[in-house]
Amino acid sequence: MEGAKSTLKTVTELAKTARGALAAFEPEYTKATQARDEKTATLENFRLYNVTCFSVLRDQASAKVAGGGA
Repeated sequence: MEGAKSTLKTVTELAKTARGALAAFEPEYTKATQARDEKTATLENFRLYNVTCFSVLRDQASAKVAGGGA
């Protein structure tokens, strides 16, 4: 019975420590997640813009080749 009480006390202390560590990490995690989301949006905008530009240029070049190149 003493072993179980000792184990329960140890586990309770470890859980309390883990909750404290989680609470301390929460702001850092939120900040990192926000930065990741901003960079992901920037990358997606970059990709969409460049793919659109490429498509326009590709289609113009194809029309010139098909139309005789004038």
